[in-house]
Amino acid sequence: MEAIALQNLFLRAVWERDSISIEELSKHIKAPHNLTPAESLAIYRNNVVGNLSDTLASIYPVCCQLVGENFFNAMAIKFINQFPCLSPDLGDYGEEFPDFLANFEAVKHLPYLSDVARLEWHWHRVFCGEDTKGLDFQALGEIPQ
Repeated sequence: MEAIALQNLFLRAVWERDSISIEELSKHIKAPHNLTPAESLAIYRNNVVGNLSDTLASIYPVCCQLVGENFFNAMAIKFINQFPCLSPDLGDYGEEFPDFLANFEAVKHLPYLSDVARLEWHWHRVFCGEDTKGLDFQALGEIPQ
C-alpha cells in the first residue's frame, strides 16, 4: 500500500472511526497483545483530542475562564470533531474557533464570546508571529497626510 493511501486510511480510521478503515488498517499496524487495533487507535485519538483541547485552552484562555474549564473542554471536543487539525504546527490550529462559537447553540446567550475569541486568536497570531524590525519613524514621517 502506498504511503499516502495508508495515511488517508489512518486518518479515516482515527477521525471518522470508520470500521472498514480500522479493519483494513489493522493489517498494517501492530497493536499490543492486550489491545485490539481499534482500542489502540482509540488511545491514539484520545491523546490527539487531549492535545488539541489543551492547545485551544492555551490560545483562548479568556474564553475558557468565561465559560469554565469543564464546559470549555466539552465545547473544544465538539470543535475538534468538526475541525480536525490539518497542519503540523499546532500554532495554526483553532482559527475557525471564533466562527464556531458564533454558531454554537449552547453559547448563543453569550454573543460577545465569539468576539473575545476573535481577539484572542489575533493576539495569538501576533504573539507567535515572526519578529519584526522596530518602527521606522523616518519612513512614517514621509507618508503624506
